[in-house]
Order: sequence, then structure tokens, then C-alpha cells
Amino acid sequence: LIARFQRKGLPTADHADCAELPAKELGRLRYLAAILRLSSALDRTRQGRVVDLEVADSEDKMVMTLLHHPSLPPIVELHKAELERTALEKSFGKPLEFKTRAAPGGA
Repeated sequence: LIARFQRKGLPTADHADCAELPAKELGRLRYLAAILRLSSALDRTRQGRVVDLEVADSEDKMVMTLLHHPSLPPIVELHKAELERTALEKSFGKPLEFKTRAAPGGA
């Protein structure tokens, strides 16, 4: 069921496959679908540019820092993550900010 929402739409109580899910399970499904979308975006070029992810979660926003190999900036991956921003913010329930930084030690 999670994979169904990897590319299009978000899980809602109105969706036929989600109609019988309790609210808590629907929330969990939204969260897991968001993680799957994000992981797909962060490996968009299939070149291993993003080597790690740091997440700073506060009450008012979530900041995700993409750690990348120094010689491989994650330009495409960051762009794809930005395109997914609205869906991710709905799933996480707060504004989301992306940053990038070279991984320590040359990854």
C-alpha cells in the first residue's frame, strides 16, 4: 500500500484503498509514503551523491541537510526533493527546508 503513493497523490481517507484504515494507521501510511518519496528523490541520479541525511525537527519546522560527496553536489536530487516539498510538508505536518553540505572526511 505504501508503494501506491510513492509517485502520485497522498493517502487520504477518501481513497478506496485507505477507506477502512483507522486515523492512526492513515497517518502512519502518510508518513511512510513521504519517507519513500524522499528516498527516491535523494537517489534520483543513482550515483550515490547523497551519502547521509541530517534531520533537525522542531515544533515549527523540519530542516533536512543532505550530506554529499565533496566532488558530487546533489543538484538533481535537491531539485527533485524541492518538487516533492508540498507533499512532504503535508505528510510531516510542518514546513520543510532543505540544505546541502559536503560530508566530513570526503565520504
